[in-house]
Amino acid sequence: MSTLNKSALAIAVVTALSSYTVTAATYNQYNFENKPPLQSQYPDFKNKQARKSTHNVVTWLVKLHTPSIAEQSLAGINFKNATSSIQQAQQSVEAAIANTSPTLQVVAKTSKLSNAIIVNGEEAEVNKLLHNPLVHSVLPVYDYKLNVADSADYIKATPLVSTGEVTGEGVRVAVLDTGIDYTHQAFGGAGTVEAYEAAASNPADTPLGHKA
Repeated sequence: MSTLNKSALAIAVVTALSSYTVTAATYNQYNFENKPPLQSQYPDFKNKQARKSTHNVVTWLVKLHTPSIAEQSLAGINFKNATSSIQQAQQSVEAAIANTSPTLQVVAKTSKLSNAIIVNGEEAEVNKLLHNPLVHSVLPVYDYKLNVADSADYIKATPLVSTGEVTGEGVRVAVLDTGIDYTHQAFGGAGTVEAYEAAASNPADTPLGHKA
């Protein structure tokens, strides 16, 4: 029986959400100090941003057009009806996989945040599912491993890491975030440009508004 790394699955679901919805905010709207983009400050950083190869990928997230439970809930559709529509779509695509792509193996299904079927198989074979009208997109599921090489280059610390002088052991890292765009529809907001601009104009809702 095939196993699926839950962390990899979580990353795939987040990727599906990111590729399907776009926040109302832009870089310029949050660029309160008029700083230039990182790409213009660090040319090497821009050159490294290449699409990750799918050569060794064996697991894929097949996102369906039928909205997820969360999306349907925001649209006012009750849980029972939402679940029923998702199950029908997934069963139809599973039947298509069994009939036309028997080498693909269904290993999991998601419905709450993203309506998708997770399969194992060859890229060429799974991409055939894009011809199915119920399928929205196919995304690779990457199982990431810890690698600090790019980060070390970015902060010019590679010599220290390569000599073993610095390992990071015993160091605690704190991630400070300015928050989320709570006006976005996915978080219960109005989901309009007007709502976002009203929130952004309030000093209490922007980084500059926070007093130490």
